[in-house]
Amino acid sequence: MTFIVLDAVSSSTSTANAEYEYENENPGKTSIETPKHAISATTRLLTDPSGTDDVETSSLDQIKLSGARLGVFAATLWLVFIADRILPGDFNRWGIIPREIQGIWGILFSPFLHANLGHLLSNFLPVMVLLALLLATQPKAWATVLQIVLLGGLLLWIFGRPAVHVGASGLIYGLIAYLMAAGFRQGRFGPALAAMLVGFLYGGTLLSGVLPTVGPHVSWDGHLTSAIAGALLGYFSTPNTSPSTPSAI
Repeated sequence: MTFIVLDAVSSSTSTANAEYEYENENPGKTSIETPKHAISATTRLLTDPSGTDDVETSSLDQIKLSGARLGVFAATLWLVFIADRILPGDFNRWGIIPREIQGIWGILFSPFLHANLGHLLSNFLPVMVLLALLLATQPKAWATVLQIVLLGGLLLWIFGRPAVHVGASGLIYGLIAYLMAAGFRQGRFGPALAAMLVGFLYGGTLLSGVLPTVGPHVSWDGHLTSAIAGALLGYFSTPNTSPSTPSAI
């Protein structure tokens, strides 16, 4: 059986209004009996005039959570590789095998499987950089990763060459295409250009990696199907927030 490797981002105003409404409803009472929500608003104004403490805390927690998940993903890549070297059997048999029922499980497993240490090393840094870009710029980033893996893998299973396809570079091409499509659609060119740069630095195979001429043991079809999946998801699943061209009067 042939193995093909997938190789080479205004509290004070509300307080005053509350006191005014309270005095209108209770004309015989003084403003000392301020409603509780007005007192709370005043307290918040004194302790956090900018109102940013909660936002900053939430953002920091989100960054920590994203970093932890990214670390789990990285650890999983290495743990699977080490387990494949220690345990009996060949994990790579769980890669994508187009149009075979047993090979459909590879849609989920193949991004974590690598033929050798050089294969893993060549994919590790690009996929981590692109995942960090995705986490920093797009909401529901991990759902997007799953969608790219599933759609790209399904397309490969349907249309790919009859071989065992393994490696994370399909995900790499999917992330590059997604970040470029979503970035240009949203008018956020920084992440799109950064993804493009990663693609060109990734062994210089951004374009050649999706062509049959790249070599018989490189899954160019896996690269291509994942790139198509990423581009489609990036275009159709993100709102068009780029500045529109003003019409002439």
